[in-house]
Amino acid sequence: MGERERENDAGLRRQVRRAPVAVAILYAARVVTVLMIIGGLGLVVWMHLWSQEVIAAYPVEPDGDVIRGFFIGMAGGFGIAGLSVVALMGLTRGRGWGGLVGVFQWAVIWLPFAFGLRQFSADSFAISTAVSLTGALVGGLACVAARRGRIPEASSA
Repeated sequence: MGERERENDAGLRRQVRRAPVAVAILYAARVVTVLMIIGGLGLVVWMHLWSQEVIAAYPVEPDGDVIRGFFIGMAGGFGIAGLSVVALMGLTRGRGWGGLVGVFQWAVIWLPFAFGLRQFSADSFAISTAVSLTGALVGGLACVAARRGRIPEASSA
């Protein structure tokens, strides 16, 4: 076995040792992304049901100002779910851009998330910032881990 082959084998062993951490990061990013798909579609259903409840309780025919917020919420839910599907496609294929889509998604959702939490908690900005930064960190780590998460091919010798 020559010097170059030994270096190549040592490099593959180091890569194999690092691969479980990268694979774990990619699996965590996939789980978070699937939860975002469920959350986005759940937001759509919740907004639809809430809008029907408000329309039924409204004393007169509701105008566009009453219904507009619900449609914006439903569009946001579809947007979250759509970005999550794109990110999941990239993460499943082991591509770095899947993680970058996840980072973009968390950056976009941060402010609406803070406003939505305001009615439930006084610390809405702190909570939304912590959750969004954690999601963006997972997406960034998935972007870095995408190359290391692939199982190295066995060398044919």
